[in-house]
Amino acid sequence: MSGGCRGKFIVFEGIDCSGTSTQARLLTSSLRADGRRVFLTSEPSRGPVGQLIRSYFSGRLGSSFSRGAQDKFFGCLFAADRLDHIFNPVDGVTEQLSSGNDVVCTRYKFSSLAYNAETESERDFILRANGEIPEPDFLIYLDCPLDVALHRMKERITQETYEKDRRKLQKALGNFAREIAQFFGPKLLLDASLPPETLASAVLHFVREHDNRLRPDANEEKT
Repeated sequence: MSGGCRGKFIVFEGIDCSGTSTQARLLTSSLRADGRRVFLTSEPSRGPVGQLIRSYFSGRLGSSFSRGAQDKFFGCLFAADRLDHIFNPVDGVTEQLSSGNDVVCTRYKFSSLAYNAETESERDFILRANGEIPEPDFLIYLDCPLDVALHRMKERITQETYEKDRRKLQKALGNFAREIAQFFGPKLLLDASLPPETLASAVLHFVREHDNRLRPDANEEKT
């Protein structure tokens, strides 16, 4: 890596059990094998607000909100966590990128728009709350059929808040389709029911294709 070169911000999105965490780990390993420095992260983050969100999702903290109030509540929490995740000066995403590290992140603002916005006014609220954050350089969406996701969820010992609500997951799928379509940067849409190794190969090819620094023949082309 040449000095002073900004890293790339790579985001994986998809409903619960679509395989985003697995693919993020596999891509991170491949990029590191290419000689890149990579910061692997996720949302909710490991920061203080992210830990609070995880407590709610795991059931350790409860709420008695209506559907709309709960979505706004989580939308606010995720926006606060995301601002800290992106801009905190210790290990925030922008700090990592400016240091030349690539950032591979599972979930981003698209998840908030998918899960916490069932009406146009709620969508506008989420967009405003996330108005200061940067767009990813690359977006990878794992499109998972609902029945496949539900089958995978049955294999988990515990289920988080949204994994218990089929209606919510179905709505999230529709919202994801809308939001992913409106992202105009480099993006890759994949069928999440494909074998993990097939998905990983497609993801790595996509990232290398859109960033010459990550292509094995990049140095040869420069000579």
